[in-house]
Amino acid sequence: MLITQAIAPGVVFVPMHWGRLWADDAEANALTHPERCPDSLQPELKACAVSLAKVTP
Repeated sequence: MLITQAIAPGVVFVPMHWGRLWADDAEANALTHPERCPDSLQPELKACAVSLAKVTP
């Protein structure tokens, strides 16, 4: 994870592409809800609530 000032406060950025190359269900779509546009079937990826928690290794 990278914390940067380049992303607005309150926004989480998740890369969408190439996740499937690294692991099953690793693409961003696997983390979001299943809602889609009824016409185009485009996933509704740009508005999904998240919760972050600090993890200590």
